[in-house]
Formats: sequence, structure tokens, C-alpha cells
Amino acid sequence: MIKYARLGIGLIPHLTKASFWIGKYAKHKDKYPLEKRYNKTRHLIHIAFDHFRTDLYIDGEENIPSVNSLIVPNHQSLMDPVILIHYFSKPITFVAKEETKKFPWFGKLITCIDGVFIERDNLRQEIRIIRQVTESLQNEDKSWVIFPEGTRSKDKDMKMSEFKAGSFKPALSSKAPILPVAIFGTHRILDQKLHRKRYPVQISFLKPIEYEEYKDLSTIDISKLVQDKIAERLEQLKEKDKELLKNKKKKK
Repeated sequence: MIKYARLGIGLIPHLTKASFWIGKYAKHKDKYPLEKRYNKTRHLIHIAFDHFRTDLYIDGEENIPSVNSLIVPNHQSLMDPVILIHYFSKPITFVAKEETKKFPWFGKLITCIDGVFIERDNLRQEIRIIRQVTESLQNEDKSWVIFPEGTRSKDKDMKMSEFKAGSFKPALSSKAPILPVAIFGTHRILDQKLHRKRYPVQISFLKPIEYEEYKDLSTIDISKLVQDKIAERLEQLKEKDKELLKNKKKKK
């Protein structure tokens, strides 16, 4: 509770001050260009970011495609989308769980940047959203983030859950590059039982998988290919994480 109280004291004034434009943009998206809504959201995250006491370690930036892409990270925390928005200057948006829509401020911020919310086991809605994401990747100036695990990892060792093959249908239909992303360390930022002065977070952008490389694969095969690549990189990030934590202890 101490961590949440500290975060509340630091974040709520900024979020309260931003409530007016968050509500306005979420309700009237069509009246404001995405770039304006995204930049405003990103600026708020920049202001609030220091309160999370996060040290970012990023590699593979040269792998980020210059064209619209389907970005597929593993999922450790609600902080994952926050950090991705913090990093990406060009608009990205998200396919998120329906429950996320109810989170204070967070749900509306995702709505502000054209995010969509999907219900579990709602096949009709899933088909509609796949079509929407596909058309957006083809025609609009933004990339989409889908977390193929479908939910945050609950494993104590942060092992990934099996990727859902349907997550890759928009890429296959739009012929967009798939950008695998390995994230490690975000699970600690909001863990109320864990207290550190700083929280190291690593983000690794892997080599994108172009349409020509996956066009003859099924979504099940694509899913396994991407999961294996991220899993391999995650093991490397876990080892590096031990070094980062060890070095921080030495500096105390």
C-alpha cells in the first residue's frame, strides 16, 4: 500500500489536471487528429514517468520498421503499454482486454489514441476487430500493438503463456511486418510488496518478420515462430537483469 500511496500522491494531481482533455478526446475522437491526441497522451506519460522510478534499457531500435507494423510484445504488467507509448514518438495504438476499459484514466487514455477493447470468447467482435486492425494497418498512419498472450503473465518466473494464433491474423491479412518485442522488468513497478529505489526495465526490439517470410505459414505457425524468438531473448534479458540489480546494490 505504501507504494500505491506514493504513486497516488505523485500521479493523481497530473491525472486530475488532465481529466478534462482526456474525457474530451475520448468522447470526440473524430474532431481531433490522432497525432494531436497521441502527442498529448505521450506528454502526460512523460510528465508522470519519473514517479515510476524506472530505468529503461533499450536495444534493437534499428529493427523498428519505418512502415505500419504489428507490434507483438510479451506482457508482464499494465506498465507495458505505458512504456511503449513513452518510447514511440510515432502513433501506436492497442488491442486491449475489455476489463482494461474500466481502469481509472487508463481506459480513456487508450480510447484517446484509437485503442479498441475486446471481450473474451466474443467471436463476432473478434472478427470485427481483426478487420478493423487490418484496414488500419493498410490505410492509416499508425502501428498496432497486440499482446498475444491475451493477459499479463502470472508466473512467478515471468514465463510467457502460450501465444494466441488469432493475434497474427491482422498482419497476415494486411501483409504488414511483425515486430517481436521482448520486455522484462515491468512486473516490479506496480508490485506493492516490492520496494526499490529504481526499477530496471529492458525492452528489446527483435528483427522484424516481413510478409515474404511468413506468408506461407498458418497463424499457428507464425505464433510459435514469434513466441520462440521472444522466449529466447527473454532468457537473455533475465540474465542481464541479474547484473543490473547486482550493480545497483553495489552503488548503494
